[in-house]
Amino acid sequence: YLEITSAKSTKSKAVELILKLENIKKTDTTAILGNDSEIDVLKYIKNTYVVSNAKEIKKLAVNKTKSNNAKGSENVIKKIS
Repeated sequence: YLEITSAKSTKSKAVELILKLENIKKTDTTAILGNDSEIDVLKYIKNTYVVSNAKEIKKLAVNKTKSNNAKGSENVIKKIS
């Protein structure tokens, strides 16, 4: 697939705005990532997990989880709950 967006608009800026609007600390946030377009989020949010079926972003991950098809996100949510 293809993602088209403004060079000024990033996923990490969107996360930053949501955290600000909802008054959530960045340190209280966990991100589950799986797309190379989310590398900026990986750098912005320190507590991140990357699903095993991810491509380039997986090389940067500290925490990894199972693939989307193997309920990787569900496993992370159970772990942090």
